[in-house]
Amino acid sequence: MTVVALFPGGAAEGWGRVREVLDLVLAPPQPWPSLEEWARILPAWFVSRCTDDVRVQNCVIDKWSLRAWVWWFQPEQRRWTVAEARVDGGRLELDLEPTGQGSLLLGALEWLVKCAGGRLVSAAG
Repeated sequence: MTVVALFPGGAAEGWGRVREVLDLVLAPPQPWPSLEEWARILPAWFVSRCTDDVRVQNCVIDKWSLRAWVWWFQPEQRRWTVAEARVDGGRLELDLEPTGQGSLLLGALEWLVKCAGGRLVSAAG
């Protein structure tokens, strides 16, 4: 599956930020870190964009909590990994490989892209 994201400030910088976070959660320390440890491990620019679980009041969520976001990257929950990335101006294309654990849920990736200054515009394949 190929996912396309647009970054008005340039996809090279956006991909750098996305990759900075993905490198940490796709090859995490063992044992799996606690939420407090993740808050220290992950870049401050990302952690500061996440909301506290206490602020989640209903099912209309415009921000992810760090707890919920990290949960999707646990080895038994992860649905995809990045096989290849291509940058062209403000456009980032990510080829995702399924892990074999159900459908490719992209909400966590969409939130990461948004925090990095972009937006997902399509997913095909």
